[in-house]
Amino acid sequence: MGRGILTTSDKKWLRGEKEYNSKQSDSNKRKTIRDRVFQALLDFELLASELSDADRQKIFERLSDESDSHGVDESAAVIEFLYKGLSDLTTDPNHIAAGPKETSVERFLAFRNALTSGVERGKSEYTNPQEEPPDIVTVASNAYLFEFPDDDDVRAELETERLREINNQSPGDHGNHDDVAFFLQAMIQRQIHERISARHQAAKKDLKDYNDFEGDTVDMS
Repeated sequence: MGRGILTTSDKKWLRGEKEYNSKQSDSNKRKTIRDRVFQALLDFELLASELSDADRQKIFERLSDESDSHGVDESAAVIEFLYKGLSDLTTDPNHIAAGPKETSVERFLAFRNALTSGVERGKSEYTNPQEEPPDIVTVASNAYLFEFPDDDDVRAELETERLREINNQSPGDHGNHDDVAFFLQAMIQRQIHERISARHQAAKKDLKDYNDFEGDTVDMS
């Protein structure tokens, strides 16, 4: 296992397993980590635009294979770090006291803008040349936050044994590659929408409960 941004010494220090005898050494370690993480964030612009699709896919295939969460926990930690980092800039009360200037407003919207802009740019890579580029992506549900492979690719991956297995599970006439590929995609899309709808309903209930609570104000006059 090769090293990433952090060295083995960095990891031990962050976990509290390694201490330095002087404040200067401790300060140097902090600065080294800060500088490396800062440069890594700059490097991601190059990785996002120039790393080949095949190399990117191999990275995330390995992450999915070697992770108990199929890469979700590790990716969530990256998003958590970005959210905390960009939110740190808004916790200074001077941003509020200075009033709604353009720069202060942009700082408050930095994470939201980064998230939506990143998804929008990523989706543009999956848009066929004949199609329109994606609409502005919002954090709400007006845009899918996932991609599907091309229909032709799905059909090509359907092996005869898998095709027979699905046909045996389905009553009525047996489907060909086109029928089964459409069925598989439709089934997955339905499950995704059911999962998302359930989350939306839970969010609506939380919002309703909050509004109901806000409405139960006590008249102190």
